[in-house]
Amino acid sequence: MSKTRTILVVLFLIFPLLKLTGQSYLFDVQKINIENGLPDRSAFYLDEDNEGFIWVSLRGKICRYDGYMFKTYNSSQLNIGDNYSAFIAIDSIGNILYSENDRVRDKNSGIITPSKDSIYSFEDFSKGLLESNKVFKIHKSIQDKNTIYLNTLKGEVYKYDGSFQKIYQFPNQKKYVFSCEKVDDGYWILGQSVLRKINFNQEEVESYSISEPYDLLFDIKSLSPGLVLESRNHFNEKRYWTLKNGTLI
Repeated sequence: MSKTRTILVVLFLIFPLLKLTGQSYLFDVQKINIENGLPDRSAFYLDEDNEGFIWVSLRGKICRYDGYMFKTYNSSQLNIGDNYSAFIAIDSIGNILYSENDRVRDKNSGIITPSKDSIYSFEDFSKGLLESNKVFKIHKSIQDKNTIYLNTLKGEVYKYDGSFQKIYQFPNQKKYVFSCEKVDDGYWILGQSVLRKINFNQEEVESYSISEPYDLLFDIKSLSPGLVLESRNHFNEKRYWTLKNGTLI
């Protein structure tokens, strides 16, 4: 893709609308669907690498789009289920970290290295620190595109920015962590229905619960000007929460 212009790929599937700022960007708006190469109608996550390639997570596939055609990594290559998508995040040198988006069957995860057209396990990539079947969710920081957070089925939270740093361990190892973001005095961490703030010594200093008993806090959508969280229930219905006067409303 050209470095001189930003290409906004409009998939017209299930992506939310992107907020565009008033900056003077030149956009090519291109509609992509299965008729011109998209391997599946349901696209779940996407990211853009430093080369300008668009990476899309589909059911049982991860695809790279170069503006003209798709290169597809299928479920057998990725070692994920045919009917499950994967969380994806791209690091500063173009590796695509992915984790199967499934809370029922055994999960799997790995790393696509496009420069070698190879897929590696987390055991190899992290030099034994992480297990591929224990990486629960991967997401890129909303503040720093070179920082990725990885949450494991052991209740661990890691920050990855070229090296791995463990930033928190839940006392209950089965606690699922859905999202994490750094702030000036520590980290906000979403664990199931509770928002926690921890300091840099991994000590919990604040915690807040949501009032919907069947919702899980899924994502941190914004930190500024105010904290905005997204929750989802088992119907995948979304709600949004903000912290006001010590209460999530």
